[in-house]
This record gives sequence, structure tokens and C-alpha cells, in this order.
Amino acid sequence: MSIGNNVRVLLLLVFSIAIGTASCDMDYDKDKSPLNSKNLLIGGGCLMNSPIVMTMTTYDMDDQVIATAEQTIANMTVSSTQPNMLNMYEMYAGVELQVDLLSIILHLDDPMPYVNQNPLLTQFWALKSMRSSVAAGADGEWMTADDTIDPIYGYFETISADGKYMQIQYSDFGVTPKARIDFQVTNNLKVKTWEYSAGGDGDFGTEDDVLTRTTVYQYNDSGKMLRAVNYSDDETTFQSSYVFTYDDQGRLSTMTSYEDEAETTRLLWGSYSTLTWDNSGEHTTLTINLGLRMQGLFGPFNQKLIKFYYEFSDNAMIHKLIQYQPMSETDVDICYIYNYSEGGLLASGKMNDSSDNYSDDGMTQVSQTKNSLEIGF
Repeated sequence: MSIGNNVRVLLLLVFSIAIGTASCDMDYDKDKSPLNSKNLLIGGGCLMNSPIVMTMTTYDMDDQVIATAEQTIANMTVSSTQPNMLNMYEMYAGVELQVDLLSIILHLDDPMPYVNQNPLLTQFWALKSMRSSVAAGADGEWMTADDTIDPIYGYFETISADGKYMQIQYSDFGVTPKARIDFQVTNNLKVKTWEYSAGGDGDFGTEDDVLTRTTVYQYNDSGKMLRAVNYSDDETTFQSSYVFTYDDQGRLSTMTSYEDEAETTRLLWGSYSTLTWDNSGEHTTLTINLGLRMQGLFGPFNQKLIKFYYEFSDNAMIHKLIQYQPMSETDVDICYIYNYSEGGLLASGKMNDSSDNYSDDGMTQVSQTKNSLEIGF
């Protein structure tokens, strides 16, 4: 998720098909090059353990590719953890913004690279890989090592080891590692994460990695996240907490961040969100305001950063998403109109086949994104 311009929706696949129980090992492939694993079985119960690959390709109005992304979910047994077009809005409403204030002041012309974005409500441990490109490199080929990484989707790979899921994130197209996050998972929900910096050897995933933060996640009986509690070490020194509330229909209502364990004092430079649901019209709509708690001359105040507007169809799927320009309530950044098929794998997973992308409220189309799906390779 990003609060910069040209933000595209991260279409994470959920795929649910009734299929026979598997006799295969349900753990991740231990190969540390998951993008090159092409040898998983297709047939029978082993299909349940095969990766699910969704490719998203965006074309301009001259039918030229301008961006592409490929994400791999480990297998069908974990696919239900991923957002679909019923709850995709939670990705934008549940974002922890980590602000490098000094760098922003020094780079007011382009502050976005200094705002780290952590979608708390998502379960990215189940993604075996994500690779994304906004520009083919010198070789002219998409999805190769010299491509320019998409700053929104990013590039990461996840492997399972020692009962945890270790994710390595890259600052470019799979060449330079920049971060490591380990996930502890129970009942297909992350319950704890550990974030590391590289140690003296400069390499992630080795014994000298340095723990920089631990986060503990709490859920209600319905599996909805209630809070994410951050520690600056291994659960000793409290740092902050992010608290989520829900309405009587189980829909997300607010996210609020706090700087004290009693959760009475708002976190300065912590993010917040408010969700306004409207059922009065023909279709349900949702307005999300994502902002930061900032310090002013006369005390702390809430500063809205970006606004999202959703329209849902009769079957509760997202029909339209409008993202507004940062700090604006009315100026459209981009508008997505989602297209669905009545059958097929994407429809079974409550996902759209494509989106028509506009520079305004559905009048001036600037691109189209098409999705494809491959299972069991």
C-alpha cells in the first residue's frame, strides 16, 4: 500500500475450491529459490500443496505493457488468509506508517520514500513470493533482474524454516536484500513477528542478524485482529500499539495507535484510520480516511493524509475504488472499475478478472489491468 501517486490495488488472491484431502507435506518448499520451483505435482491431493500464481499486467491505452506483478501463494491450505474483493479495503485502512521525520524534512520535494508502510491486517507470511516491475531494464524483458521494482508491491521471498516463516525483502528487483521479517503462525494467523537488520556480514538470514523489533498480534474469537503491540526488543520494552474496532456486522471501523501500554495517549507520528459505512443508497459505500497523529505549535492534532472511496455491488464485491490525491478530499488520483466473470478460478476466489483504470471518476481511462492465474506447476 502506498500514499504516493499512481497507487494500484494489491490484488492478493484467495482461492477456495473443495478438493480431496492431501497426503503431501503441507509445509513450504525449503528451496531458497521459490520462484524457480517448477516441479510440484499437479494431480490428486498434491494439488493442495501446489503454489498458486497470480499475474497482474497493466497496459496503457496503446496496449503497451507499463507494469507487471506476480505473486505466489504457497498452496490452497493457506490461500484463505489472503485479502479478496470482499475485504480488500482492510489493506488500506490497517496500515502502520513509520515516518523518518528528519529525512522527510530534508526531502520535502519527494517525501514518500521515507514513509515505510506496514499493512498490519494482512497475512503476508502465506505469500511465497512477490515480484513486481514498473520498468523493463536494459535487456528489454519484463520480470528480470535489471527491472525497476514497483515501490508499492515490492519484491520479497518467503521460506519456511524451524517452524517459522522467514521473509527477505529487497530494495530492487531481487538483487539487494533490505530487510528480514520472521513470522510465527497459529491457525493460519500471524501471532508474532520479529524484524531484523543485517549483522556484521551484511547478509540477511544469518546468525548475526540483529533483532530490531518484535510485534505481538491479538485476535477476537472470529479471527479479527484486535491489536498489534510493538516492542523495541524481544517483548521487554513496550514501543507502541495499534488497536482495531469493528461494527456490529464485523466490519472494520477504526484503527488507532497509542504510545503507552494503558492505551490512553495517542502515538505521535502514529497512523490512524476512520471508516464510514453508508447503507442508505442502492449499494453500500465506504469512505476511508488514513492519517497521522502529528505535533503542532499548539499541541497534537490529526492530519488526514489520503482518502479512499469504495462502492460495493449487490454480492458485496468491490465494484469501484477511488483513491484521492494526498491531502485532498476531492481531487481524484486514480479510479478503478473492477470487472468480474461469472465463472472460472478467479471468480471462485472472489477476485476480479481485470480493472479499467481512470484518471477521474470513471470518465477518462488511462490503463487497464488484466489478471491471470496458474495453479500447480
